[in-house]
Amino acid sequence: MTTPVEGWIRSARPDGEPDRRVAVVMITRDRRDEALRSLGAMSGLPERPAIVLVDNGSTDGTVDAVAARFPSVEVVPLDRNLGAGARTIGVRRVDAPYVAFCDDDSWWEPGSLRRSADLLDAHPRLAIVAARVLVGEECREDPICDELARSPLPRENSMPGPSLLGFLACAAVVRRSAFLEAGGFGERLGVGGEERLLAVDVASRGGWICYVPELTVHHHPSPIRDHADRRVNVIRNDLWFAWTRRPVPAALRATLAATTSREGRRGLAAALRGLRRALRERRPAPASVERGIRLLEEGRPRAAGTPVASTTPHPGGPRPPGLRPDLIPMKPTRRPGRHAAVEEPDMSQDPREKGPKPPHPPQQQEVPGLESEMTPAPDYGEKSYEGSGKLKGKSAVITGGDSGIGRAVALAYAREGADVLISYMEREEEDAREIVRVVEAAGRKCVAVSGDIRDESHCRAIIDRAVKEFGKVDVLINNAAFQMTRDSIEDISAEEFDRTLKTNLYAMFWLSKAAVPHMPEGGSIINTTSIQADSPSPELLPYAMTKAGIQNFTNGLAQMLGKRGIRVNCVAPGPIWTPLIPATMPPEKVENFGKNVALGRAGQPVEVAPAFVFLASDQASYVTAATIAVTGGKPLI
Repeated sequence: MTTPVEGWIRSARPDGEPDRRVAVVMITRDRRDEALRSLGAMSGLPERPAIVLVDNGSTDGTVDAVAARFPSVEVVPLDRNLGAGARTIGVRRVDAPYVAFCDDDSWWEPGSLRRSADLLDAHPRLAIVAARVLVGEECREDPICDELARSPLPRENSMPGPSLLGFLACAAVVRRSAFLEAGGFGERLGVGGEERLLAVDVASRGGWICYVPELTVHHHPSPIRDHADRRVNVIRNDLWFAWTRRPVPAALRATLAATTSREGRRGLAAALRGLRRALRERRPAPASVERGIRLLEEGRPRAAGTPVASTTPHPGGPRPPGLRPDLIPMKPTRRPGRHAAVEEPDMSQDPREKGPKPPHPPQQQEVPGLESEMTPAPDYGEKSYEGSGKLKGKSAVITGGDSGIGRAVALAYAREGADVLISYMEREEEDAREIVRVVEAAGRKCVAVSGDIRDESHCRAIIDRAVKEFGKVDVLINNAAFQMTRDSIEDISAEEFDRTLKTNLYAMFWLSKAAVPHMPEGGSIINTTSIQADSPSPELLPYAMTKAGIQNFTNGLAQMLGKRGIRVNCVAPGPIWTPLIPATMPPEKVENFGKNVALGRAGQPVEVAPAFVFLASDQASYVTAATIAVTGGKPLI
């Protein structure tokens, strides 16, 4: 006997031209039959979307079966189970502006994908649309849909449905750029409550999430589910969410709540294994988002052992008691430019409070240091920098672009419309991958070149690669640097002295010499000097000397190149929280880093990046041979 759904699948046939605006990403693991059934339905859609199946290390022949039956589906086989993180891999494989998710036991109804693309086209601030879910052969509406539709929260009139903070991944279409800029689904979250963190990060960037009931997903919950393990994952992920995005009191409440049940304690034990990383990644949500979360907590019953920051349930299957999706209005302030959805703060912030204050946790790294291992993590602007097209059409080369100031500048340039090439050391590969992700999520090209800029031939190769990729070099940023702290001149080896000069001075000369022939009129060279150039610390003797040399080189080169329409300037940072600090300073100096400036704290890389944007932009057309100080109140001479 043919069920109604099976009949619908068999009757569905693609017609007309494919809708290239939306692609489909499906994840699966050891559920071959369910995956084949869902792919049968998706392949028959009239939109004819491109489909990517990411297989989480199946051992039941799923990969071969899909390849044989659906040759048009791109199969990405993984050697291990990345859970929801596999969706992020799939999103990066497609080039459509919108991506629909489905699981191996769900599929979209004909016409829904086209309608979702129409809505996303019409509403640039809309980041995610959540669909209605029909469960089982009888197509009963999941009870969660009624909660979404009856959201009592204020609704933005210009949006197509109730505003939410939370969604079901298997019933959502995302704006690809917004999804990637928010970081996508992390690999460590597995499956179970993974949507919560992404939803808050999207909202924190000003993206809207709306429920649109005319979009429909069919869900047939697989019997191959471990509900107990999934509930533990939900609690663990909620705790990680609380520790990384909630204020300290709320995070403590969530932690205490988890101790009141056996499942809660299992989730807490799992979460504690990732505590160190959670603290490194701690970036509390903006005040308006946090207010919405608190409103939900005040009006929502919770079961014992369920953390306060609970998550979206899973349609059609058993749900952790007391959980419901989060529905809060998001009120970003519109500003000009592509990234206009960054939230406007309620009032001007005290500059003393805009970054962590010392004492910092004692820490030490090997040179050159990794941003991913710093506590607290530096703020390079991923969740706050807003572009407005100041550098549209330009290309830039940024040395040391993988972390610290260089990473913040690369992100800012991308969001201002520039393509970038970053150079980095081979051991910084992890940091380099992160900035490539963020730049590409902003819709710009990012080329990453590893190697040692102490080698003149490598400096020439960097510029040659930029010319090959971009056809020109509009902006050159000589940012990479080396320093070490020494108490006595006797402690400074000739090798260390040579390394400091080669990295900080020679490379600047070699790169500038190679780039100038490829720079158009209006080009710009920006060198990173330092407060050390004017106020040298004796323990940084070679470094301070090179920074004074950079400033002198900049002033002379500006006069030399002015006649060719190329401007040359400096940015002089003060104490900025970058990987160079724990990699080159003893723990006691790291602990109090930034304490002695007027603002009483170290600066964050995102606070330096706007100076580089200004100097590269047409707004600085009469600025050359200048130094912009970003020192937290420590004056230049």
